[in-house]
Amino acid sequence: MKTIYKILSGCVVLSSVAILPAFASAVTVTNPGFCANLNTFYTQFYPAVQQNVANLQSKIQQNGGLIKSVRAKEDQALATARTNANTRKEQYYTQLETKATTDEQKSAVQTFEASIDAAVLAKQSAIDAAIKTYRDGIDAIVAQEQPIIQQAGPVFQSAAKAAFDKATSSCNSGTSSTTVKATLKSDLKAAKDQFKSAVNAGNAINSQINTLKSARNAAYNAAASAYRTSVQVATTTLKVAFQ
Repeated sequence: MKTIYKILSGCVVLSSVAILPAFASAVTVTNPGFCANLNTFYTQFYPAVQQNVANLQSKIQQNGGLIKSVRAKEDQALATARTNANTRKEQYYTQLETKATTDEQKSAVQTFEASIDAAVLAKQSAIDAAIKTYRDGIDAIVAQEQPIIQQAGPVFQSAAKAAFDKATSSCNSGTSSTTVKATLKSDLKAAKDQFKSAVNAGNAINSQINTLKSARNAAYNAAASAYRTSVQVATTTLKVAFQ
């Protein structure tokens, strides 16, 4: 059963958390005096459900902050890489300018530098646009699917309480313990199935995320390819001036 958000490289996916730890043991209890012990059963089962629903809500909130944290680290890493690349580029420019002795060579170096600067800017702009499109897509998915996960827990909690209230009423009206137990088990299973159905609807986001990732990676590759082509053309032209 999958419910909470996990972040992987700035991407939101769904992971597992035990929201119903008491359910399995609750519905398999063998107790001939079921009605007599129903209240004890309830006090063991229901608080655990309440706590796990609360934990689920807390996890959702925490993951919202985690997305921001991961993106901040990614942005910092990208900024650092660009700063380092720019430093190397300027150092190379200095070397070229030192080697250029004729007017033709100096002009060629200036043209080369302008071409490279334009290629770098184009690559960075394309990557920035790809990152924004990807993140905007993730944010839209989270905004759409998070309420499903948030609501699933409280809905199950309410259904579980209603099932116990129904069982208590049946016990009080003289229904046999065997019948009450079987009905409660069935009602809790229905509540659990409803919960799983809601969560599985949220899990459908995985395919959407993969589509976003593929589009982002394709944009990265296209930007890198265009940059390499521009560098090759500029380098070829520069070499002519130094022959």
